[in-house]
Amino acid sequence: MNPTPRLPALPRAEAVLAGAFSVTRSSFSVQPPMRARPHGTAAAFLLAGCGNKPAEEAPVRPFKLWKVSGDAGESDNEYPAEIRPRIESRLGFRIPGKIVQRMVDVGATVKKGPPLARLDPQDLALEQEAARAALASAQADREVAASDLKRYTDLLHNGFISPADFEHRSATLKTAEARAMQAEANYRCQANQTAYALLAADADGIVTLIEAETGQVVSAGQPVIRLAHTAEKEAAFAVPED
Repeated sequence: MNPTPRLPALPRAEAVLAGAFSVTRSSFSVQPPMRARPHGTAAAFLLAGCGNKPAEEAPVRPFKLWKVSGDAGESDNEYPAEIRPRIESRLGFRIPGKIVQRMVDVGATVKKGPPLARLDPQDLALEQEAARAALASAQADREVAASDLKRYTDLLHNGFISPADFEHRSATLKTAEARAMQAEANYRCQANQTAYALLAADADGIVTLIEAETGQVVSAGQPVIRLAHTAEKEAAFAVPED
């Protein structure tokens, strides 16, 4: 077994160089000496140069630009318009007759309720009086029939009349009651007819047209006054098709 050979002594400068190398028996390896780490900018420069490719720039994409202003939605076109009431009523009497009074003129502002015109009430008053008299007569007949039936009830219990006579008096009372109801309904209807002699506004509005004058005889439903309601209005535009 051969002894391990010894290396000769090295000078001082060579000894420093030898510190960067390590020698073993079988082989030796060379290690570079330790260096100081580069700072901030130098480190980034070194990393960028170590084989990394530069970042690709994003492609430029085209775009459109619009300028928005306050008058962008306005149009230079102008169209005439008419502001008018949404509802315009043609008022007329519900019964025929002769107009004796007109209380309003064209352009008058009216409220709901007050009368605008009036028919001659003389004939209507007479018919109402006749209906009142018929009602009073029917009510008197009903009272007489009721009294007779009460008296015939006592006679039936005492055996002085037959059941047939009692049934006849009972039917007479029912007929009188029906006539009294009919007369009362006729009187109420005639009272309504008398009230229809006054033409009243059905809503607040403005009189726009007079279609019948004082002294004229009108039929039921014939237009007399045209009334424009002021509650609702609408605008009518004349827009060309092109």
